[in-house]
Amino acid sequence: MVSISKSGIAAAAVCLFAAAPAMSQTETPWMNLFNGKDIKNWGYVAANWHVDSGMIIGKSQSTYNNFCHSTRKYSDFVLAIRCRLWETSTEYINSGVQYRSVFIDSSKHSLKGYQMDIGDGYMGSMYPEGGYPAGASGVSPSADCRNKEHLNGWNQYVITANGNKIRHEMNGKLCAEYTATVTDGYLGMQLHFTNLVMEVDFKDIFIRPLNNSFTIPDSQKVYVDTTTWTLKQGTGMRADRNTTLAFPPYMDGNNLTIPAFWRGNDRSVKVSLLDASGRLEFSRSIIAGDELPLVVGLPNFGAGKHLLRVGSGPTAYNGVVRTGN
Repeated sequence: MVSISKSGIAAAAVCLFAAAPAMSQTETPWMNLFNGKDIKNWGYVAANWHVDSGMIIGKSQSTYNNFCHSTRKYSDFVLAIRCRLWETSTEYINSGVQYRSVFIDSSKHSLKGYQMDIGDGYMGSMYPEGGYPAGASGVSPSADCRNKEHLNGWNQYVITANGNKIRHEMNGKLCAEYTATVTDGYLGMQLHFTNLVMEVDFKDIFIRPLNNSFTIPDSQKVYVDTTTWTLKQGTGMRADRNTTLAFPPYMDGNNLTIPAFWRGNDRSVKVSLLDASGRLEFSRSIIAGDELPLVVGLPNFGAGKHLLRVGSGPTAYNGVVRTGN
């Protein structure tokens, strides 16, 4: 998939989790479900899931849908989770966040149940993974949510499960609402069956109870800035691959933004854009200069998905981008 030199990134990655300071009585505490260091309190297939640079990473050529999942059930809650799905070809690839789910096979860490979908064109939709519960129909993402994701970048997902009322939000946009029939179950992060070696990254996983559905142990209470969905100052600090230097190139309309990380030693960067069939549509070496990040206006190819190549060698970036609006 993406060829990224992790040595420099890992050296800069820091995960410090300090005890939560005294907060106002009106502050709403959350429970931190991921300590940034290990997943020993989660269930998972060891060959498919690991922790690196403060992230839970699913990476494999998996022969079946499997999950890094909670080991207890949750009923009513607000779940906030950040995800980055690496889409490095124009072939279909996706992931998802499971909730109120049950096991298909606990030994294989496979789940079925409600899923907030993660995949180009499906972001934020509800999909009844494994056909469970019986009779459940999927809910497509709203027009306001569709195609608003950051391809190959971090997206913020919030799931609110309040009784039988469910709400999905992505990057602050309402994606789906529906009425549930299952009232509790396991949480999970999906590594999808694929003929490719796929990678999906998760971090900043916070949950808080609704309707007094569970109690947060004092040792796991944190306070979350719900504008940025990160830990408030004093409850923990972190730095990882979502830094200025490591964020992947991305498109906004036909403007390409290239962070410093992808610039060559000679201050130049080669940019190529290919269509879905692999036909070269655009190729140019650009002198980056001192202005970073570099924003490059590309020709108008119209709306669609293209394979973007930036740089060369071991730090080259290859990923799918969407041009147009």
